Amino acid sequence: MFTPKTVPIRFPSGLRGEFREMLVSEEDLIAATAGSQKSRERATLNDRLLGACWLRITEPGPYRQKFADGKLDLGKMLIGDKSHYLVQLRVESLGDLLRFQTQCGRGHRYEAQVSLKALDLKPLTAEAAERFAQDRLFEVRLPRTGRQVRFALLIGEDQMRVEDALTNSKDELSSELLALRVREIEGFDLKTGLDAETNLDIRGFLKRLPTFDATALRDAIADVEPGVDLEAESTCKCGSITTVDVTEAATDFFLPHTRRKTSLAKS
Repeated sequence: MFTPKTVPIRFPSGLRGEFREMLVSEEDLIAATAGSQKSRERATLNDRLLGACWLRITEPGPYRQKFADGKLDLGKMLIGDKSHYLVQLRVESLGDLLRFQTQCGRGHRYEAQVSLKALDLKPLTAEAAERFAQDRLFEVRLPRTGRQVRFALLIGEDQMRVEDALTNSKDELSSELLALRVREIEGFDLKTGLDAETNLDIRGFLKRLPTFDATALRDAIADVEPGVDLEAESTCKCGSITTVDVTEAATDFFLPHTRRKTSLAKS
């Protein structure tokens, strides 16, 4: 009887564990939603794949309380960790080379090729890991308004709200994505949830935030948030460079194409 390959994995947060390569049963899950453009369906499929292929935790890292029963809970996992797992599952199951059709800024269609092993990985620092393990809130003082803001690193339970924002809030995307992370702002009444000075809620306050402050807040988030950079650059024959999200650009991210040769990941 064939035994699927077992793969050790270390997550950006410090969590360690093992997963197995994909089987045809997972291909059936993928085929059932192939071609779907709905981000919620893709996110749900990804969670089903990650859950089906997971084997065991060997070191919980900052999840020592969240995974106290020894079971992986994707809803409590940092989105950066989930993205890293998704990429590694693809590498170990289908190879690291990803080919897909894209278009450069000059309108030329071409086949791009990206090595998933070359994607940049940013670990969670020891200090940030300890803070996440305690209450997952981080602090920054905004330079223009002088307000202190407490924000969270997004986890799996937040992912559907992120997908909804990307789909339904395109006209207010910047403020909406910040609002998903911000938990507390200095000067807000904890009972009413409104700013004592402007009487605005968090979303309203963030919409009126100076760009200088919003940039400082995004920088503070980027400084502590772990994960894998899913954006990759490809060069068209005309010389122009295109940046793409590898999980969105390739419709066959998890579908093998036997007519194409891939660079198989070494175990």
